[in-house]
Amino acid sequence: MPRVDPRTGKRPAFHADGSTEHKFIEPLARRHPVSGTGASHFCEECEHVLDRHEGPQTTRRQIFTVREAAHALVEVAQGTSMRKASWAARESAHRFTTNRWGRQEPSEHGQLSSDQIAMFGTLVRDALMPKEWPDAVALDETSFDVVVTDISPSGSKVSQPGAVSVLGIYGYANGRGSGRAITLAPRGGADKVEWEAVLRSREKEPTWVVCDQGKAVMSAVRAVWPNATIYVCEAHLRMLGEQRLGADRFDRHHPLWASLRRAIPSQAGWETFEQEVRAAAATRTLAWMTQTRPLMDHQWAIRDPARPHSIGGLETVFSEAIRRLGERRFVFRNRERLELIFDLIALDMAKMATEPRFREIIRAGLLANGGRPVRERRSLDDHGSSSLYDAVRNVEARLARRRAQNAKAQRAHLARRAAAGQPRTRTPSRRPRQARSPSPYDVVIVSQRAGSRWRLRSARSRPPMRRAPR
Repeated sequence: MPRVDPRTGKRPAFHADGSTEHKFIEPLARRHPVSGTGASHFCEECEHVLDRHEGPQTTRRQIFTVREAAHALVEVAQGTSMRKASWAARESAHRFTTNRWGRQEPSEHGQLSSDQIAMFGTLVRDALMPKEWPDAVALDETSFDVVVTDISPSGSKVSQPGAVSVLGIYGYANGRGSGRAITLAPRGGADKVEWEAVLRSREKEPTWVVCDQGKAVMSAVRAVWPNATIYVCEAHLRMLGEQRLGADRFDRHHPLWASLRRAIPSQAGWETFEQEVRAAAATRTLAWMTQTRPLMDHQWAIRDPARPHSIGGLETVFSEAIRRLGERRFVFRNRERLELIFDLIALDMAKMATEPRFREIIRAGLLANGGRPVRERRSLDDHGSSSLYDAVRNVEARLARRRAQNAKAQRAHLARRAAAGQPRTRTPSRRPRQARSPSPYDVVIVSQRAGSRWRLRSARSRPPMRRAPR
C-alpha cells in the first residue's frame, strides 16, 4: 500500500470504513540518526542497524538521550564544569555548530548541563537522599568568598566582598556507624534563621545532634528539634584546648598536647590533664578548663560510645566540595542550582553517583510522568537578579538591623547608668605595675625616627617555646 495517494496527496485509509490506523507510541521517544549529522544508521557499539522501534530513549521533544543526561550529571558531580559536560553531551549526540573557520565542532555553552540539572537533578537527589532526618546527625558550616555587585542610585555598579555559607548535615542512618553527607545547602549566612530553614526542610526529628558551640546552630536546634540531645563536638573542644596551650607557649611537641587528647572523652583523663596543667603553670589553659568543666560533666553523663562524637566527617566533605567548585564559585548566581550541584558532589563522595544508577532513576521518573520531565528546562533560572546574591543581601540586612538594635540597647543602658551616677564601664582594680628585673632576653633594638635622628630603645624579646625533654 502506498504511503501517500498520488491523486489526493494524503495517506489512504487503513480500514475499510475509511478510518485511519491507530499508532502505538512508546512512552519514551527514540532517537534516530539523520543524514547530515555525521552519525551512522547503526549502533556505534554493536553496529546493529536501527529499526523504527529501536534506538536510545529520549525525553519527549528532545534529542539528548537519557544516557547522555545521566552522564552529564555524573560529570558535574565529579567536579567537571558545566561547559565541559555540555560539550561532551553534544559530542555524543553529534550536535555540531560551525565555528569561525568553518569547522564542525560541539558548542561549549553550559546551558545544556544547566537545563539537565533543572530537569533531572532534583529527581536524582530525591531518589538517593533520605526523605527524613536520620536518628543521628552532625551539623557544621563553612563559607567561601564571592563578590556581590549592586547598582547604586546613580546607576553605577558597586562591588563589595561577600560570603556564601554552606550549611552541611552529616547523617547516620541507624544513629551509629558510618554516615554520609545528606545536605549541603548554600545560604546567604549562617544565622539562626537560615539554620532553622534547613532543619525544617525534612520530616522527623533526630534524637542525637552533634555540633560545635555556635550560638546560631544551637539555638536553631533547640527551636526546631526540642527533644534532641545536643552533644558538643569533641574535636571542637580539643581545638579550643590546643589554642589555650599555644597561648601558654606550649608547642605541639609538648606532652600536654597528648594529654589533652586523652582528657576530652574521659573524666579520669581530664583530671590527670588538669594536674599536669597546674604543675606546668599554664594559667590560660587552666582558666579554660575551669570554665568548660560544667559542660564536660554533662558530656560525660550523656556520652554513648556507639554514637557519633565529632563533626570531622563534614570537614572532609566541605574541603572536597569547595575544591571541586574551585574558581567557578564566582560564576554561580543561582542558589537552588548550586545546592543541587553540592548534593550531586555529596552523592559522588558517597560512591552513589554512577551513570547506570542515574540512568535508571531518570528513566523511571520519565515513565511515571508520560515521558516528560517533572520540571521544565529553565525552571531554575533567575529573571533579572541573582537568587544567591539576594540571599547574601537579605542576611546582611537582617544582621545590620540586629546590630542597630543592640547598639540602641547599649546606648540606653549607658544612659541609665549615667543618670544613676554610675561609671560607664567597670574598671577592675589592678595592682600598680612594679619595675621589672633585668632578663637575659632583653635586647637593644635600633630604630630610625624622622630624618637622620636615631634612638635606642630596650625591648623584651620572646622567650623560646618550651619543648618536651628528649
